[in-house]
Parts: sequence; C-alpha cells; structure tokens
Amino acid sequence: LNMVNQILHLTKLDAGEEKLNASVRNIEPLIRSIYSSFESLAKLNNLQLFFSSDCKIIPVNFDADKIEKIMNNLLSNAIKFTPAGGKISINIKSGLNETTIEKKINNPGENKRIVKIIVKDTGTGIPQEKLSHIFERFFQADSSSTRKYEGIGIGLSLTKELVELHNGKIEAESKFGEGTTFTISLPIDFTYPFSEIKNPEPLQIELHENLESNIPETETARTGKTSILVIEDNKDLRYYIKETLKLNYDIAEAPDGKKGIEIAEKEIPDLIITDAMMPNMDGFEMTKLLRESNTTSHIPIIMITARASEEDKLTGLEAGVDAYLTKPFNTKELLLRVQKLLELREKLYEKIKEGAFVNPLELKINSLDQQFLNKLKETVMSNIGNEYFTVKVLAEKMILSERQLHRKLSALIDLSPIAYIRKLRMKTAHELLINGNGNVSRVSLEVGYSSFTSFAKAFKNEFGVSPSQVLHN
Repeated sequence: LNMVNQILHLTKLDAGEEKLNASVRNIEPLIRSIYSSFESLAKLNNLQLFFSSDCKIIPVNFDADKIEKIMNNLLSNAIKFTPAGGKISINIKSGLNETTIEKKINNPGENKRIVKIIVKDTGTGIPQEKLSHIFERFFQADSSSTRKYEGIGIGLSLTKELVELHNGKIEAESKFGEGTTFTISLPIDFTYPFSEIKNPEPLQIELHENLESNIPETETARTGKTSILVIEDNKDLRYYIKETLKLNYDIAEAPDGKKGIEIAEKEIPDLIITDAMMPNMDGFEMTKLLRESNTTSHIPIIMITARASEEDKLTGLEAGVDAYLTKPFNTKELLLRVQKLLELREKLYEKIKEGAFVNPLELKINSLDQQFLNKLKETVMSNIGNEYFTVKVLAEKMILSERQLHRKLSALIDLSPIAYIRKLRMKTAHELLINGNGNVSRVSLEVGYSSFTSFAKAFKNEFGVSPSQVLHN
C-alpha cells in the first residue's frame, strides 16, 4: 500500500497536481517529533538513535505531511540498512539562535539562509558507482538476487521531488561498508511574526475528508469539541500528537498509564490514544483496568507501539484495544483512525439510546456498559414516582460523581442524566396512557410529576402531542 501511494504521489508530481499545503512554521519540533516516533523501532533493532539541533526555532515554509514523508523514508532506510549495534543520527544545522531570528524576523533584509537536516547512519553504505543513481526512479542499489529488503526503488525518488517542491535540495554521501549521510537543505523564511513562531497554530494535515463528527440533531449532552486523552511517555512525540489533533479536538495529556487512568476516570474523554511501553504502568495493563471500570469501559482506545508482532497485537486486543498503529505511524492514518472510531461511536448512539430505554441487555456493547445501563434503568424505574429523585441521588446510587455520570451517559447515549430521567418518565407515562392504566392526572403522579401543567408540557415536548390525546386515541 505504501508503494502504491508513493507511485500515486509521483504521478501527481509529474502531472503538476501535487501542491504544497505549506505555511511558515517552526520546523524543529516536527523533526524532533518524527525522531521520537522512531526511537522505539530503533531500540527494537538494537540501534542507537541520536538527535541534535543548534536552534529550537527555525522558521521554514513547509508542508508538514510532506516533510513527514521525507523523514520517514530516510529514517526507515537508515534503520533497514544499519546492522544491530549501529548508530543513526539526525542533526539540524541552521547557524541561528533565538536572538538572531527575532532580529531577522523584525528586519527580514536578505533572506537567503538555509537549514540543513542531516540523517547519518553507520550502515552498509552504497557503492560509489551507484551513488549518483540512487534518486532515479526504480533504481535499486542492491541488485543482487539475494536482496535482503523488499522495495522497487521509488522512495528516494519521491523524497527528492518532495524536497524540491519545497525549493530545497537533497544530497547523499556514502562509503561502502561504513554508512550513508543524506543532507536536506531548505530555505529559512523570516517573513513570519516571531510570536507566531514561538506559539504556533496546530499542525494541519490535509485529509480531504471532513473531520467534524456528525452529531445527531436531537437533545444532546455534549458541548464543544470532542475530547481526546493522549498517553505517551515521550514528551516530544506527545507534543506532536497533540499539535496534530488540537485543531479538531480538545486534548488532555498524561506521561504514563498510572496518570492516564487518573485523568481518564476524572475527565472521561471521548477517545484515548496510548503508547504500549511506558514507565509506572504500560498501555496493556492500563487498557485492561480502564475496561474493567464502569466509568471508563466505553472509551475507544488506539494503541501506538513499535511492538508490532501478532502476539503483541493479540495482547492489546485481549486487553480491549480498539485499533493498533505501528511506530513510526503515518499522521494521516492516525487522524483517520480517530475520525472513524468516533464516527462508529456516533452511529451506535441512536441504537444504544433506544435500547437503553427498552432492554440494555440486548445491546451489542461490552458487558460492563450493558450492566451499567441496566442498573441505570432499574434505579430510575424504582424511583419513577418520586418527584424528588435527583441527579445527585442517581449518581450516588451508581457510585459515581455527578460529573462522571454526566460524562458516561453523554458518551454512551448522548444524553445528560436529567434528560435521561425525564425521557424514561415520559416513555413510562406514554405506555401507561396507551394501556389505559389511569387518567392523565394519575399517570402524572405515577411518573413523579405533582404538577399536571409541567407534566403536560414535558410530554408534548417529547411526543409532539398532549397526554390527553394519547389517552383518548
């Protein structure tokens, strides 16, 4: 699939249809985050991975998605062709510091500086006679019949063209048996306000899809953006995921599974993104505990990990992970996974909402959520005639705080607790009236309304007709 996508990108480049979705931003955090996403993979291959930069603020006019493709290609190749015990380094050289940048931005003047992004490995290297051809399409430096790695020779060609699309250039140096160095040169751009470079807007990765969730146009308990909890011990990678998502979602963060559970229990996010290997508590144990808790059992979980074996995936699925992404992950795939999981949750809302008022045990959701909805209905029904039965009392009986109950119900059936109580009262009243079990005043009292006027108003809001019309029909 990656090869097919690369060929499609090359075809678009040939046709002049591959455009930059670029803006002037600080490129250093992006490169640092991409480096962070490869750390686990390097460790699994017994490789040392290093990162250095001479300045933390380097303004460049770039397309984040395409820079990610460039760096992923170079780092994937470095890991592939560097034997165990080897070293890979990423070094950013700009010759800048924050003071000179601020002066340049305020007085751009000559704008001809470049930043060099250098990827160096101690791998197998490339023979000199083949080095000049490595950026040619379909050229394979290892043409032997016993080639160790699959490939069709388009990754570096695409990398070169994407670099040139940024008005940059890429060069390669190599010594066979000792390693390879790739140097990307990009123009520095001093035309952006210094305050914006230091406090950037979220990264925008173009998906050509609508990231907004399709919220049903009914009474809803949810307001504002969908919330996502990112649990990742690597600070740089956590920052990058947050920057990628915060344009469309509210983001909370946690550095390990223990803190993740604490925040999840308190905030009850709409979705969780977690690493597998973390200190204090890993992602597998954390997922299992979240799934065993009434408060958090419903939350979709995406696990990002370099441990991509079938055994690891099965461990995650058994713990309750909904989706797996392998480090280094593609940002578009992460965005789409998030979007599709949330859309799936949206589609379940109406079915779950209806089932919650009929028989929650018939719902195809996990057993804890079934038990929760069943207990919720039983608790409200046993107090259906008590007009003083409040959300506070309901929360106490469900062994939750009012806020936790609100977030849990909002996630499962998109209703606030007070709306749920009211709907169940109205549904019960409707059944009593249809079956002729008493007049309107009596039914009103049976479902907890001492005021006939309030009952009639709530009933008509729910069903569009008055209770007397239902009784007489």
